[in-house]
Amino acid sequence: MTLGRAFGVITFTTVLGGVVGALLGWMIGTYWPGYYRSVFRTDSPGFDPIEIGISLGITEGVFIGLVVGMIVVGILTWQHVRLSRP
Repeated sequence: MTLGRAFGVITFTTVLGGVVGALLGWMIGTYWPGYYRSVFRTDSPGFDPIEIGISLGITEGVFIGLVVGMIVVGILTWQHVRLSRP
């Protein structure tokens, strides 16, 4: 596996994780806003569960995507090294 390909895989999974996380956070904030209100224990009128959901979704999704990307690169590198041995 080349360095460019590894970087591309990690970048792709990180971006994909962020997008999926943002969508899931938006869904939770839109359809189940009580969840974020109970997690943060607030009844503040300025509290926006959709904004919190998107923010947390992006943060968690990027982290999970980064970890998944590194695992995929590790597996592909291990497979490449294993198959290239005589």
